[in-house]
Amino acid sequence: MAVIINGSGTVTGISVGGLPDGSVDADTLAANSVTAAKIVDGTIVDAEVTALAASKLTGALPAISAANLTDIAHVATSAPGTPATGKLWYDTTDAGAKLLKIYNGSAWDVVSNALLGTVSNPANTLQDLYNANTPNGIIYMQVTGYNSGAAFPVRYASFASKGWIEILYSKAAYTAGATVNHPWGEWVPTSGDGGFISHNTSSAGINYASGDSSSIRLNASGFVATDFALTTKSSVTADGVAATGSNQASAYPLTKASILGNSTASAITKVIDYFDGSGTYVHIGSLNATSGAVFNDSDAHFRVAGSTLHFEGMFGGRDGTIPGTEWGIDGNENPGSTHGNNWGYRSASPQNYSGASAGAWHHSEIQKAGYEIDSGNVMSAWITSM
Repeated sequence: MAVIINGSGTVTGISVGGLPDGSVDADTLAANSVTAAKIVDGTIVDAEVTALAASKLTGALPAISAANLTDIAHVATSAPGTPATGKLWYDTTDAGAKLLKIYNGSAWDVVSNALLGTVSNPANTLQDLYNANTPNGIIYMQVTGYNSGAAFPVRYASFASKGWIEILYSKAAYTAGATVNHPWGEWVPTSGDGGFISHNTSSAGINYASGDSSSIRLNASGFVATDFALTTKSSVTADGVAATGSNQASAYPLTKASILGNSTASAITKVIDYFDGSGTYVHIGSLNATSGAVFNDSDAHFRVAGSTLHFEGMFGGRDGTIPGTEWGIDGNENPGSTHGNNWGYRSASPQNYSGASAGAWHHSEIQKAGYEIDSGNVMSAWITSM
């Protein structure tokens, strides 16, 4: 076909491919003359894409290799240099407790509370642990005034809308006819004011790996106890405040709500102070008149709902005698006369009063069969600051 140049300025007769290469440049093309239908798939290379509006990223995105994602998070054991506010850092310093952190403009904040209570991020308060829905189990705390400010391991549990830590456990059994050595010289001192003390600790926390018992005395400005819980566990490593060991009459755990009488406020304070380590020995339910750490039966005694029984509690001493021959909750509801313990230890004459029990709630001269302390019925004490 002949090529004809018309007077109107149009050219006809040119076949496809008839123009020489390079004869059509960008200025030759009319605006919006190249449509999507005219662009062959795969002909636009990466180098031609310099920017892409976020609004264009819609629908299901294809899988993207992490190698192509940059400047999202810095993954390393050390923080990135000169970070901008909002920069993320995945701190891998502690392989067992890696932390996602965000830069606030001057310091790195831990992003997730789910990691609260680890060695790298110890909790300072039980309220923080409770608010973070921390599961029951071993956690790390850092309490002002305790363990030189270093983190320590302790068993945590949520119970009755509060967070708690275990401060004492004992699986030490009683051998018939033998003198009971527990808890004297362990968490009960044989001299001094009879106050609760630390025993067999691990990194200044409870030692669950070795020994028949372990205790920690906080006595710290950073932890002011508000309640105690005396309970039982099915094993040394069992979690929770609710009794999982023996529990006659569903009496356990015993808390400050279990101390009843005509005037209990001072007695409750004394027992709480004893277990958080800030107080001396305490004896409630005595026949004697109230004097210092001794509270008579009308002032205070241990009693639980649904039971008419009420018992003495002796922790570190009895009627001014330190350390005494019994520690725990008595098994005789008559004030001034004690028998085998319901929860705790006794070494006395006559020998049939002696024993080690946890979870009983009965009135008898001797401990109740089936409630002996052992590895399957562990005596346990907890405190809370909430």
